[in-house]
Amino acid sequence: MSDKVYVYHIDKDDKIFHVNKSWNEFAVENDSSHLVNSVLGKPIWDYISDGLVKNLYKELINAVRITKEAVHISFRCDSPEKMRFLEMQLFPLMDDGIAFHNILLREKTKEEGFTAEIIAIMAQAGFSMCSYCNRINVGGEWMELVDALKERKIEGTTLKAHYGMCKPCADNLRKSINDLKKRIKI
Repeated sequence: MSDKVYVYHIDKDDKIFHVNKSWNEFAVENDSSHLVNSVLGKPIWDYISDGLVKNLYKELINAVRITKEAVHISFRCDSPEKMRFLEMQLFPLMDDGIAFHNILLREKTKEEGFTAEIIAIMAQAGFSMCSYCNRINVGGEWMELVDALKERKIEGTTLKAHYGMCKPCADNLRKSINDLKKRIKI
């Protein structure tokens, strides 16, 4: 397992009150240096834009607070050059705070053709990208961007990436929430 653990904590009002050094370094490495320490004191919800993702996070956080049990969720957080596979661990803190530990499990270099230019193209225009697995929705099918490019499924289309969640990832997150709720019969 990696020694890279990106940590942030929220208080009972869902405001971020702690980020570790690795979190700040990760922000800088991913062209988000403006976030270094500027997130402190701000609600976590300022950084989650998609309604479905936000609602599932709210349910998940609430379930961890009520059950006082940790939960682990796998997700991806890619850069233009690397595919990164992580595990998010949520732990209850005193006074209804929550600790988020995002552990880098592995990373690999992306295939040729999956470049910063492609990311820029996606940022301009209409595909949903899953916040957890990073697949894109092409005509109702969730697939890796590299595969969509190889199969020419997005050629000649106007691209606009916005984050959401694919059904398998939403179902997986919902299952984690329901498992926690069953333990205390919410």
